[in-house]
Parts: sequence; C-alpha cells; structure tokens
Amino acid sequence: PLVIALDGAVEPGLRVDDGVGHVDLLPTVLELLAVRAPDGVEGRSLAPLLTGRALPAKPLYAETLVPALERPLGIEVRAWLEPPYKLIRTSSPAGERIELYDVVADPAEAVDLSRSRQSLASEMAARLEEERARIEHAAPAPESIVVDPETEARLKSLGYL
Repeated sequence: PLVIALDGAVEPGLRVDDGVGHVDLLPTVLELLAVRAPDGVEGRSLAPLLTGRALPAKPLYAETLVPALERPLGIEVRAWLEPPYKLIRTSSPAGERIELYDVVADPAEAVDLSRSRQSLASEMAARLEEERARIEHAAPAPESIVVDPETEARLKSLGYL
C-alpha cells in the first residue's frame, strides 16, 4: 500500500487500485512540487491518479534480497506482475522455484498455475530476468559510492549498512 496525504489537494478517502512501484515515487513528488525531473529518472508520475485519471497499465518488478543478505543460506525473492498474472521466483542455494498466479481470479494466490501454464510462466520469467539484469547493470558499483564518515555512521545506526 502507498498512502499519500496532500492537504486539500487530494479528495479524502480516494482509493486507487492501480499497481505502482517505488520507481514512481520520485517522478510523482517532483511533479507535485512542479520540479522538472532530471534526464534519466525512471518511473512515471502518479499525480494523474490523485485526480481520478487513469494511467496505462505497466508491468511491475519487485524484489526482496534481505533474507539472502542477512543469512548465508537465505533466499532471494523476485516477482514480475503483469496483470492479471504474477510470477514469483525464489532462489536459494538449494535451488530455484517458480510460481504463477492469476491475481484477479485468485487474489489470495492459492492456486499455483506454473505447471498448467508453463509457457506463460517461462515468458514471464524471461521478462523478470531481463528487468533484473537491466537494473543490476544500471546500478552504481558499491565502490563508486563515496560516503562521508558522519553519513556512514548515521546509515549504520539506522541499519542500512
């Protein structure tokens, strides 16, 4: 869930069911502040949704790597949402697992369709992998990020390092 409060600018109780990503937050905030987004900023502004207008559907990528980063045998979880389907790929030293759900017909994700819809699952897994590779390629190398000692101490105190 994403909750946005803009005093007087959004109708109280407005609910939007569209899927959005973290990548959309920066363009949204910049538009709401009437600031032009720098070249290369990914995502799209969600501001039209706040006034009841629609945005075209787009696939969404999600991941959590925390279990793998915190434990040597932890899992990585990545997902690709292309309504009505959602593909979930979990990877661990023990292997990989793919799950596929129709989140419109089965919002509780109780019926895994990955075996009955193998072709679709393979196609979506390939798109998920393409997006993962694109994101990792675009990310700066950790050694290229320079942080002053005070900022590093603050990030450590918050659990980010």
